[in-house]
Amino acid sequence: KWLVAVSGGRDSVVLLELLVRLGFRRLVIVHVNHQLREKASDDDAVFVKQLAERCGIEFHSESIDVAAIMKSDRKGLESAAREARHAVFARALEKYKAVGVMLGHHADDQAETVLYNLLRGAHGLKGIRFKNSVTIDGVEVVLVRPMLDIRRSEIDQYIQIYGIEYREDASNKEGFTA
Repeated sequence: KWLVAVSGGRDSVVLLELLVRLGFRRLVIVHVNHQLREKASDDDAVFVKQLAERCGIEFHSESIDVAAIMKSDRKGLESAAREARHAVFARALEKYKAVGVMLGHHADDQAETVLYNLLRGAHGLKGIRFKNSVTIDGVEVVLVRPMLDIRRSEIDQYIQIYGIEYREDASNKEGFTA
């Protein structure tokens, strides 16, 4: 059994669609509501729940006040959001006895990460790994990114060909990511 992290956005919805088409049946959709975009975040959760129902896939959702975590732990948005997601993944892995979490990162994310790290000088040419793991509260969270070789343009073509619905996160266009 695998968890599939689904935000409702194009990348994670296409990942889910591909997994279903490829015959994966033992899936659990995991959605994390970061509570950063008010009603839009709640609407994303409803969309993903309805997607799970249409696919006949188990659904696990948690709401996390990431802004409060940022303030109390004095962390940046990316770090607080990632840590919150990983904690949700750890709880879901134990609950559903799953082997890992599939994420919708793609080739363009990889290029962006390498460029960002190069410009920062922090990690040189280090990018996103296909598979890695983190330990959260004693739980090993295995993270797998099966779409790292797929370009964003290919994802967009797939969406057009199959008429796939997804939620557009307006904050992504503003340079705000979580």
